[in-house]
Amino acid sequence: MILNAFLIFCLVSVSFAKLRTEFDPKTEKIYVEVIESVYSTSNNAENLYYASKSLAFLNHPVKVNCAKQLIEATNEDSKLIQIAHLTTECPTKQLPEAAKIIADNLENPANLRDLYFAIVAAQATKTKIDGNMILATLNALRDPSSPISNGYAFNIAVLASLDKTKITGYHSAVEKILGSILTINDEMAFYDGGAVNTAIIVGGIIDLEAHLGKPNSISNDLMMKFSNYFFSQKLALSDPKAWWMSFATLQKLLKLAKSTPVVLFNPNGKTKPFSIGSLSDQVTIGYGSIWPAQKEFKSKIDLKVIAILDKVTKNPAIEGSDFGTCKSSKVGECQLKLTAKDLQPGAYDLVLSLARPDASAFMPKSTLVPLILRGSAAQININSLKISAGSASHEVKPSELPLKNKLVLNEEDKFVLTLGTDSKLLQSSVVFEGKFHTIPFILNYIARKSDKNYIFDIRSDQLLKDSLELGGTFKVTAYLGTSKESEKLKPMKLELCELEVLPISVPPARSDYLQQRKLPSHELTDYEFSVAEKANTGAGEVLSTTPFALGELSNEKRKLEHTFREPDIRAGASIALLFTGICLCPLAILVIGWPLVGMSLRPPISLAVPIFHGGLLGMFVIYGMYWLKFNMFQTLKYLTLVGVPTFLAGSSLLRTLVNRR
Repeated sequence: MILNAFLIFCLVSVSFAKLRTEFDPKTEKIYVEVIESVYSTSNNAENLYYASKSLAFLNHPVKVNCAKQLIEATNEDSKLIQIAHLTTECPTKQLPEAAKIIADNLENPANLRDLYFAIVAAQATKTKIDGNMILATLNALRDPSSPISNGYAFNIAVLASLDKTKITGYHSAVEKILGSILTINDEMAFYDGGAVNTAIIVGGIIDLEAHLGKPNSISNDLMMKFSNYFFSQKLALSDPKAWWMSFATLQKLLKLAKSTPVVLFNPNGKTKPFSIGSLSDQVTIGYGSIWPAQKEFKSKIDLKVIAILDKVTKNPAIEGSDFGTCKSSKVGECQLKLTAKDLQPGAYDLVLSLARPDASAFMPKSTLVPLILRGSAAQININSLKISAGSASHEVKPSELPLKNKLVLNEEDKFVLTLGTDSKLLQSSVVFEGKFHTIPFILNYIARKSDKNYIFDIRSDQLLKDSLELGGTFKVTAYLGTSKESEKLKPMKLELCELEVLPISVPPARSDYLQQRKLPSHELTDYEFSVAEKANTGAGEVLSTTPFALGELSNEKRKLEHTFREPDIRAGASIALLFTGICLCPLAILVIGWPLVGMSLRPPISLAVPIFHGGLLGMFVIYGMYWLKFNMFQTLKYLTLVGVPTFLAGSSLLRTLVNRR
């Protein structure tokens, strides 16, 4: 919940140009309703912060009671976030303790989240930022393999780059962070783990390039991947907050130069150009035509399917290299037809390459779009059909569907569908259609085969997780197919039932729980309380459905006392100087002893002389690199390469000196 809210705000907050998405009134009303519901039901300072900023971006600001919130912000975990919120909403004079907390978190943040909020608060209060210190902290705390860490790190770099103080060093930091993200080897893992963070990065790139005056200097390929993958996947469909992010970032994409090759997947196959107002009708799971995203795209485009991946395994579904090519006959219009004849019904990702006709070659792996192929059913004989939800079980005939009574799924209950048939099904999909406020979303699952039965089962907590905790009432439908879909034959559709999924029960608030245990608040740590919550509800994650007062979240906590290791006993200054002198004695003996042994500054003229001395110098360099960077194996390898010619040259030089005597 917190991460989703963070992603909402980041897409709009990194824009210092105050870009505002121009929704049509109906769409804007939907998103205001959704975000206000998050704001009114949240019991978390971070959620309040993100929701408030998002509403302000939509010109629906929340009235903040600065004095009241400052008094209630006694929880150390949320105090920094509260200050970041209040410093941007309230006069600075009402925040007497803000300066110290901001300075402490700029200098020594616990994580990248705290560093991000400290920079937000510092910019709002015009606090001086040490660019070198922030850059060092950023590099120390960032985990290059973590999409969440990369998302925070990129936004920290963008915030600092756009700061009026013109902090140096951050432009290179942005490039390094972006480079590490783009070079992740497993491209599919990058999408699955960081699709939403990609939305942040795309928005940040556009803002940063506008600030630097270098439009389109960073990968257009990333923008194409984002525009199709993020808008089309289940995340964009099932989470209304993610829909809102899609609009915000799409608006920025449409403001790019006309030559930027960005395309969107249009599943409805309409023949008119894409427009902002029809986005809610366009973006869904399906298949159809592909259109350029920009209404004023002045070039023809060519599209080519270069791979078809199974959506579950991420492996190629069928062998081949050319599954369909589309050459646009009109400006800004291109309809793609698949030529993959052996493709069975199922869920896939198409890997497309895109180019303009005047380009020399297609760009490899330029974008991804989802594809769902439905099966068709000439005749399917269903021998048995059983639907279970918790303790309720119904054995029915297809003619008795859908069930008249709504089924209810409580905590830890399981929904089970068992379908017996002699037919060999190529498709056995179970679809859950739900709605949050006025926004629909779809969950698609596949039933597994067991003997002559097809079985599908799912727990209520998994349904809640897949719907991003939205829950509610679902319309459950099964689609069955024995062959590919054709114009005449459609899949067999069984409308099964309506299923109500109840949200996980809300645990008692901290104060209520402590009152039940008869414990003062300072005798129970956050960790102990979270463990007690889980034991009390039987669930690892809980969904808050009622608003809590901020005071209930910020009771007085036990003071943290740290015991540090006693410092080592160190010698006095005189002893340290004496030790240093003793260590330098061998160097003095060497300098004094050279003339005594007959050192000559006129060595014999020979190729061995520079090789020998160069080899000695190289060894000292390798020793230094071993101290700073190399490991033992690297050091031994380089010492061998340098040592062999040095030994041979030294032996030759020694023989020459002996012969001269």
